[in-house]
Amino acid sequence: MKILIWLSVATLFSGIAMAQKNIITNSLGVKFVRIPAGSFSMGSAHDVKQAGFDEMPQHSVTISRSFYMSEHEVTQREWQTVMGDNPSAFSQGDLYPVQHIRWSEALDFIEKLNKREGLSCPRKLNYRPGCYRFPTEAEWEYTARAGTTTLWSCGDDESCLQDHAWYKANSDIQPHPIKRKRPNPWGLYDMHGNVWEMVWDWKGPYPTEAVIDPIGAKSSTHGVLRGGSFSREAAFLRTTKRYYGGEGMRYGSVGFRLVKNPGLDS
Repeated sequence: MKILIWLSVATLFSGIAMAQKNIITNSLGVKFVRIPAGSFSMGSAHDVKQAGFDEMPQHSVTISRSFYMSEHEVTQREWQTVMGDNPSAFSQGDLYPVQHIRWSEALDFIEKLNKREGLSCPRKLNYRPGCYRFPTEAEWEYTARAGTTTLWSCGDDESCLQDHAWYKANSDIQPHPIKRKRPNPWGLYDMHGNVWEMVWDWKGPYPTEAVIDPIGAKSSTHGVLRGGSFSREAAFLRTTKRYYGGEGMRYGSVGFRLVKNPGLDS
């Protein structure tokens, strides 16, 4: 009997420890969800009517490393805490996503956040333990899909977006506070809608073969945006939809979310 009780208690504490490793909280109070390594089919199938040519061909992608992704988009409060200003075109309040920022300015935020937490991290894409960075486009789609193969992570019927996303049909054409809609199956909020999200990759065609940890084109004048926004129709919120923004441009409907590399003890 004592052995059974001991095993039950040990199992309970093991489960708590695992849960704590699956969700971590940083110095800004932001929660990050652990995303496991795995493989998925990236891009659209040829028979998807809304799909653009740049979403094809559908190809196999392996994400070889686990990582942590912030459960929501970077907020105006988080930006102001790190950067000391608020560039947002829609300056409604602390819990609204920051927007109207250049790609390089988002990198400045990431660099300052790393230094704020005592981390020595290169500005470029890296997998150094503990460092913050942009997600790659493949990591973003893998996380947005969250194991699903439907047009949106909530299903193939766009009516599901009413409970999961802010978009043209329900937003009054403005952004909304984070985490007011339901999360995707992996616990991330606003992967569809609210604001477009910058990723690491430059605009470029998809490969035709299976790839591991792709990072996009070597250079371009435009970066990739994902997820759709408060001002766009449901088709633009599809998990596979690719959109683009000029590197030096600011857009009132574009923000970003963070990835944090696992630490040495993860």
